[in-house]
Amino acid sequence: MEKYFSKRLAILIIFLVCNSVFAKLDVGQLNKAIKKEGLNWRAGENWVTRLSPEERKKLVGSPINYNRLAKIAQDKMIQIPKTAELPDHFDWRKNNGNWVTPVKNQASCGSCWSFSAVAQTESWWVIENDRQDTVNSFNLSEQYLLSEGSSGGCDGGWVTAALDVARETGIPPEWALEYDASDTVSLEEAEPNWQDHAYEIPGWGYVTSSEASVKNIKNALLYHPVSTSYDVYESFYYYDGGVYEPFTGEHISLENDTLVGGHAILLVGWDDADSSWICKNSWGKYWPDSVDFDNDGKIDSGYFKIKWGACNIGEYMPFIWNDQNQQGNIAFEQNSINATAKQGESVKIDFTLTNTGTSPLHFAATDYGFYFHPDTFNAYEGTSWWCGDPEIMGYENRVLQYLYIASLNLASLTEPVLEFKANWAVEDPGGASEYGYDGWDGWNVWISTDGIADREVIEPTYPDYGCQSLWSFGHETQGWNMGDSIPGWAGKSQGWQDIKFNLTDHKASNANLAFVFASDRGYSTSDDPSLTGLFIDNIVIYDEQNPEDTVYTNYGNVDMRSLRTGYGATSKWLSLENSPGTIEANGDYNLTVKCDATSLNPGNYSAQLNIELSDASSSVQVLPVNFTVTENDQNIADGLDTPAKFTLLGNYPNPFNASTKIKYYLPEAGNVELLIYNLQGQKIYQAEEQYTGKGYKMMNWNGNDLKGNSIGSGVYIYKLQYNNQSFESGKLLLMK
Repeated sequence: MEKYFSKRLAILIIFLVCNSVFAKLDVGQLNKAIKKEGLNWRAGENWVTRLSPEERKKLVGSPINYNRLAKIAQDKMIQIPKTAELPDHFDWRKNNGNWVTPVKNQASCGSCWSFSAVAQTESWWVIENDRQDTVNSFNLSEQYLLSEGSSGGCDGGWVTAALDVARETGIPPEWALEYDASDTVSLEEAEPNWQDHAYEIPGWGYVTSSEASVKNIKNALLYHPVSTSYDVYESFYYYDGGVYEPFTGEHISLENDTLVGGHAILLVGWDDADSSWICKNSWGKYWPDSVDFDNDGKIDSGYFKIKWGACNIGEYMPFIWNDQNQQGNIAFEQNSINATAKQGESVKIDFTLTNTGTSPLHFAATDYGFYFHPDTFNAYEGTSWWCGDPEIMGYENRVLQYLYIASLNLASLTEPVLEFKANWAVEDPGGASEYGYDGWDGWNVWISTDGIADREVIEPTYPDYGCQSLWSFGHETQGWNMGDSIPGWAGKSQGWQDIKFNLTDHKASNANLAFVFASDRGYSTSDDPSLTGLFIDNIVIYDEQNPEDTVYTNYGNVDMRSLRTGYGATSKWLSLENSPGTIEANGDYNLTVKCDATSLNPGNYSAQLNIELSDASSSVQVLPVNFTVTENDQNIADGLDTPAKFTLLGNYPNPFNASTKIKYYLPEAGNVELLIYNLQGQKIYQAEEQYTGKGYKMMNWNGNDLKGNSIGSGVYIYKLQYNNQSFESGKLLLMK
């Protein structure tokens, strides 16, 4: 306790002491009062309103002492880079998928401070590590913060003190210490070695002070959801949809809408249309019962909307942030990139990087292309999974890639084994021993059996890992800082090798395997063209005692999730044309960003451009990118009625020089794939299959072949496959 006492005097205190008692309101009278006062929400009964006053008081805390907060928040303020044009609507649950972990229930314990801190940490980790595949299973322990004791208990606590614990010791997974809604559970009851599985945050700071700046909060939310607290009025318990605001007049049976305490929750987005914040609560998924914010048929239970500024929400907001993430010697011409394009088209945006230092500054901000993907290049047969970039025929520096086999049930197998073929050509391990390692770049196989991302490297049956400590995985600054004893294969395999792993020690009903490739900051394909990277094929998982019992096969033709960590764009519609580069001392560098709406539906898209710098004080800089895709009038066939079936509508321009756009109509959403053939019937190009919504669409071809090389002038045939059915179109004439 003494260890954290002084911190409580210097950080945001959201002390939630549940001590309020209130009368039950009449829902009918409450709704009449809402209508009379012109508020935009409705009241209803729910499990919270049915609780006794003694039970309900555990869900809120004593009113927040704002005067005290004003004195202690000054030293922890941080500045978030500003985005010039913010989207009208933003929701982390619907931002190219869901990034918010499930709603939980704090039950009869005043621990909302713990749930708020954990909720922010969970979403921060999922977004920071691009692990959307774990969002429904990544579950950290609120009970750990209760049992640890320095942040608070069931009678109240501090969100910011909990974030201090997350920074210093980390928060373990739920399985390490399950929630018991009690602060009398001892840490001794936690699973052994829970410390080895804890998740740490880099730091935190305030993004608002006494002014709940909407712009500051929105800019913070573009990075990840944010914890906040607010004043709870009696009517809030009856919230049943709409945008909550407390009463200001005397239109209910009480003198006013009585203030009963404070509460900590998580902001996940906003909506300009009704000036509201979208909030994740910790009162379970049945409060309120059936809210549908967007009228899209999807229930938002466990969430609520609240008016900007209502109940002092948004004041003194603690935000997870890297203390070292400072601008250093780099300056951006603008704090964000904002682009608009019509569906099926693309747009280029130029912006300037400025080196404010006195020595040259090297930077790299490559595009998204370096993922595991099926490719015919160097394939075992047909297509194999390749971690290389077709543009450079290999791999870059400073990239960490994952190829996932997710959610396997190994528990039912007697002796599960993994077999596959691999071919690799990466940096030779020679010389690493001088630095305490025995290899540079390399790869290995990891497994998770606890339903989240707590992975470990597994040892092969054959062949043995060639290295026992890879620099690219382990080094703190030159690698990925994942540990000093991470084994793997390096060098060259001299062709395809048979690989086998026995998974008996990892039997679980929800096992997640990953092939992982890591490169460090120096020496890759650009230095040695023979370093083509890693190829995987013929993946089979079966029971060695009963070989006919096979749970997974992939021969380079079954969809797998592939993720990349490292510098570069984080969305496939975003790319750069003139990076990496060098900025001279006190000089400028013009960088060109391309936003491609060829395969995007109309709507708003957000991404983060990560720019890595050679100046250690600058590290990786994040530049938000906002892309608006609008309807394209040319998507509608001139003079034609809406087709009743899949229809090809030709391409334009034709003849073409640089690129051509192929138009088509989908009667229903489905998978679409473009294939290009020469007149001899040889396939020269195949685009990645895309799931596309109903309507008029376009697909672009830039005249490149399967390896990304520009092809010569001539006549070509294109086909579009819709839900695995082939439809042939006319000829394309390429003229150069």
